[in-house]
Amino acid sequence: MNSELLRANTFHSKETIKLGVIGTGSRGRGCMELIKKLPDQFTITALCDIMDFQLKPALEMCPEAKAYKDYRKLLDDKNVQAVFVATPLFLHYPMASDALKAGKHVYLEKPMTYSIEQAIALVKEAKEHSNQVLQIGYQLPYSPLYKKIAEMIEKGYLGKVTQIHCRFDRNGSWRVPLPDPSLEKIVNWRMYREFFGGITPELLSSKMYFITIAIKTP
Repeated sequence: MNSELLRANTFHSKETIKLGVIGTGSRGRGCMELIKKLPDQFTITALCDIMDFQLKPALEMCPEAKAYKDYRKLLDDKNVQAVFVATPLFLHYPMASDALKAGKHVYLEKPMTYSIEQAIALVKEAKEHSNQVLQIGYQLPYSPLYKKIAEMIEKGYLGKVTQIHCRFDRNGSWRVPLPDPSLEKIVNWRMYREFFGGITPELLSSKMYFITIAIKTP
């Protein structure tokens, strides 16, 4: 994504937001590359990951950032105003909850939480911390293109919607090579039910935005 498109669809703060990234794996670092294209909007001041082989390349991207192994210590950092959480799903709720309690704004990668109960609890907590922002990372619906599609649906350009078809094609495996077999469940968490919510929250959740709009059409 180019910087012009990013800038056109980014909230513009009156000051540069000091950001801490919790989870510096492939997803976290990929988003860091985009964040770094908006230096007048965001400064990455802190990074956190429990695995050195994930944290090291992130530090090479942002050598000025402070490194943490414990996310709670990052949340104690007064030089962090907001956090970007890109950790495995089962960690989303406790980390986002702790971040709100620590007075931080939160951008939480999708899926929002591991369970419905956690999602309800997190919404309640976000309302209790009304001076802070909690945003869930559904990047596609936030883009200008998808907003335009949603507008077309809402205005009835498609007429009465009688059938909805969604698909997502992926031939790759979620299992990734490990530098140490003891990291199996930490790195390949999507392969284990106790950590992963399944295909519905992981993939279908991205499509539910348009399905919900289409269902509402007259």
